[in-house]
Amino acid sequence: MVELNKKQQQIVDVLTEKDALEPCPRCKKSDFSVQNYYCPLLTHEEPLDIQVTGKVAKVIPTAIVVCGNCGYIMLHNLMPLGLLPKEKNGQNTNDLTTEKQEN
Repeated sequence: MVELNKKQQQIVDVLTEKDALEPCPRCKKSDFSVQNYYCPLLTHEEPLDIQVTGKVAKVIPTAIVVCGNCGYIMLHNLMPLGLLPKEKNGQNTNDLTTEKQEN
């Protein structure tokens, strides 16, 4: 069995507490791993904003859980899981944004 680091264990603990341990929706197996890195999910209000337009993208910080059998990837938003500090560098983490840098 692989030993989890502190971040991974916190994610497992919160998902367990929230009863979010159902089998994989694709293969129905229960062999999961929590990745040791996060995925910044970029969101846009309009489909065309996905192209390089310079528009502001909202970022949803997510934990990555992968099915060990079929590789299905599940993303869990860290904000409602309570896994983000309320503020980071003076910025409210519930309103994270990123702007495209102009070259």
